[in-house]
Amino acid sequence: MKKFAVPSAICFGVAFGLGCNLSAATAQPTVGSTMTVAETASPTATVTVVPGATAGPTPTLVPAADCPPYAFDSIASDFTGITDPALFLGKHYNPADYNAVFGGFSGEMLDDVHALEELSKDGRSVEFLERMVCRNSGGKAFFEVRDALILALAKDQSIARICWAGEEPIQPVLAIGHVDAAQPEQVYQNTTGWRYDRLDSVDRIDLERETFTPLPPEGVVCFEVFEGGD
Repeated sequence: MKKFAVPSAICFGVAFGLGCNLSAATAQPTVGSTMTVAETASPTATVTVVPGATAGPTPTLVPAADCPPYAFDSIASDFTGITDPALFLGKHYNPADYNAVFGGFSGEMLDDVHALEELSKDGRSVEFLERMVCRNSGGKAFFEVRDALILALAKDQSIARICWAGEEPIQPVLAIGHVDAAQPEQVYQNTTGWRYDRLDSVDRIDLERETFTPLPPEGVVCFEVFEGGD
């Protein structure tokens, strides 16, 4: 049986000595404002090449000996109570709480200090772009939310993490759209999988500015990579 997969998702819970739930990355579940994605098809247009995100300068981290004992914010109350993504900015969450509240979490390190994290529960999803601010003397990393996006996905929508503008990769990226798993697999830019037949939104993750940057979906090609056999 074919399965949707997010091949770029790397569980970084091991950095905290915690378990991870990568199944969240392979399910559905991308700043600035709450987004309910419209269910209208994107028109066909001429491809416009959009450069991929490049890593910004590495921030100066606090020496381990000076890493403060952060008073962590409550992800349990924030996840259900915050409706404006801007209110997540600057927050520090304890990954141990992710296990308690969500049964684990999924994410990937985008470079040496930036991480993309996804939290989902009861039909609600939040994506965090986080920056590591320090590691304590025991090696434990502390992250700060730099940007956030609240998702409201329709049943026929899923997240794409592999996209191109023409032949130019858009990486890292989070796009929302529809893909028909019944279609024959295709090959595009040496990637085999299912092509999204509709893109409702595309956000390039700008590591230099530490933001999700919306892009016009016209001309963008996204794929859902599959794993497994028959």
